[in-house]
Amino acid sequence: ITAIQGNELKISNPRQGERVVVVNDQTSIVKDGQPITLKDLKVGDRIAAMGQESDGKIVAERIMTGQFRRGPRPERGPQP
Repeated sequence: ITAIQGNELKISNPRQGERVVVVNDQTSIVKDGQPITLKDLKVGDRIAAMGQESDGKIVAERIMTGQFRRGPRPERGPQP
C-alpha cells in the first residue's frame, strides 16, 4: 500500500504498476486469517486484493494481508 485516501488504497506492484483498490461494505479484509477493518491497514502493508475491475479501479471483494506463504498451496480438505 502506497497511500490510503478514504475508502481507496493505492497499491504498487512490479507486474501491474500502480493500481487503486476500492473498499466497500461488501469487502472482507483478513490479516493472518483474522477479520480486520480498513482502519487496521497501513501504508507499507503488503496485500493481495481480489475483486472486479470497474473504471480502472479494483472493487475489492476480499483483501488479505499478513504473512504470505511461498510455495505450493496445501490441499484443503474437510475442516474440523
